[in-house]
Amino acid sequence: MIAMTLRGNLCAALMLLAATAASAQDFRVATTIRAVSAKSTGKSSENVGHDTALFHAGKVYDSFDAAKITIFEPAEEQFVILDQSRRLATIVKFDEIEAVLNQAMHRAEQKLVSVQGSKNEAEIRSAKLLKFQLHPRFDEEKYNAARRKLDLSSRYLVYSVQCEPAGSTEVVKTYLQFADWAARLNFVANQNSPLPGPRLELNQALLQQNVLPSVVDMEWRQPGGLHLKAEHKFTWKLTPYDREEIRKWEQLRHAPDLKRVPLSKLLDRAPGPGVTAKR
Repeated sequence: MIAMTLRGNLCAALMLLAATAASAQDFRVATTIRAVSAKSTGKSSENVGHDTALFHAGKVYDSFDAAKITIFEPAEEQFVILDQSRRLATIVKFDEIEAVLNQAMHRAEQKLVSVQGSKNEAEIRSAKLLKFQLHPRFDEEKYNAARRKLDLSSRYLVYSVQCEPAGSTEVVKTYLQFADWAARLNFVANQNSPLPGPRLELNQALLQQNVLPSVVDMEWRQPGGLHLKAEHKFTWKLTPYDREEIRKWEQLRHAPDLKRVPLSKLLDRAPGPGVTAKR
């Protein structure tokens, strides 16, 4: 997730544990995402999105808006993305995601080689930032158990995370497995996203502490750098409404009139590098 691997063996092992745990533990995660901007009198935030993920029977049903639903199916090693209004679907296999990431990282490595010896300050800054995305190394990692606070900092990126305990280690693994693959898919689906390596490092730190993130503050330290805050609310029981939504999504998933299209068609854009357009 060029030398950084996607930790395929680890993910495969977690997949088996997560599928077993998720079948016994249903839960929901409601996420609110805010963009933070600096003001002369302090900082303000603007709500930029809301997401609900339902963990049920070894799958995750993730809805960012009313139109598109993403189903994470680790046992099948794939995502299924559904567009309810247009009756469209696409399947993105894990190996496709890995192939896109490997290609992107190879191009990034080539870019770093091409700017070696450059005297252009902008190119040098850009190359250092790209190198951090490829080989994320945080200068400091601290976990305050009393406050349940995890901090990862570097000159390029800072994560400040408020954590909470989970009912079991398996639940932490289940959630973070989904978070890992969601970060990878986000890079594939959004052409301007940074490489997922730094987020994978954060997830690994959460796994080591056996905690879940309740608030994730992410700030890129660069001019105009993105500063987002995600607030996660974990609920350890699905409501009747949640279960009805899952039933409807599964019904749509297998609807005979659902048309399968490539990811680029579903996203209304030309395919990015490595995203096949012939599905």
